[in-house]
Amino acid sequence: MNPRRLVLLLAAIACWLPPPAWPQQPTRLPMVAILSDGGPTACGSGNTGEAVACMVDGLRALGHVAGPTFRASKSSIDPNFGCG
Repeated sequence: MNPRRLVLLLAAIACWLPPPAWPQQPTRLPMVAILSDGGPTACGSGNTGEAVACMVDGLRALGHVAGPTFRASKSSIDPNFGCG
């Protein structure tokens, strides 16, 4: 067989074969973090409570669901930090 025809045949076979299937990498969920002074927060929905609950209410109103589409976290600070 002519070497040129062999190369063309191998190239045609390589183009005809489907590409290998690679496993999908797990996606990382976005993190919504809230830094709060620990005081109560008034939500737009009329609920008064934790800042995380208010943020989750707002994201739920936009169609997001805590767990499958994002993670929520809260960090508190000392409101008297740096005061003599």
